[in-house]
Amino acid sequence: MLISTDIDYMDSYKVFTLGPRFPLDRMRSFVNDLHAKDQHYIVMVDPAVAYQDYAAFNNGKDADIFLKFNQSIYKGSVWPGAASFPDWFHDNTQGYWDNEFKSFFSASDGVDIDGL
Repeated sequence: MLISTDIDYMDSYKVFTLGPRFPLDRMRSFVNDLHAKDQHYIVMVDPAVAYQDYAAFNNGKDADIFLKFNQSIYKGSVWPGAASFPDWFHDNTQGYWDNEFKSFFSASDGVDIDGL
């Protein structure tokens, strides 16, 4: 059974990641099994992005969409530890967020979700 509080589900609670016990092929198999039983996979996504060297953070940093304090990316602390937060008033934020969702939650080659 897949339990969302299991640390192995995500890579150290970093948004848009999978953990070692649930690699992409296992996640796709899990979702396919749900669909075969006429069930749905609905997820919750926290907008906190781990302040670490990984795709979601690097893409946001490149797009310059994170909240800033004294011209530096603001660091808060939530599930993954040090985290950055999208500035929802920045012109590039919606595009960044849409692209992260489109690539990670892709029905054809990512984690297929039915709702958010």
